Amino acid sequence: MKNREAWALARRVAPLFDGRPPEVVGLALADLTATLLASHFGENGAETAKLRQDLLDLHVRTVRSLIPVNEERVLSAARDRADA
Repeated sequence: MKNREAWALARRVAPLFDGRPPEVVGLALADLTATLLASHFGENGAETAKLRQDLLDLHVRTVRSLIPVNEERVLSAARDRADA
């Protein structure tokens, strides 16, 4: 259920980034990621730092795993536009 909810949310916000420069989108996504990480706390400073690092590592792995899927989607859409 969480995956479907996440994909639906991503599809809803994606139009906000359409046509914007990559550095603007990147900074917006970085700010959102920092806000997400800042909302996680451990029992002490060291635990908080480890928790946030673990979450950031997971985030980066997830992003990397989604690149091929999204690249194919982008290329397919470009092919469809070229064929139209």
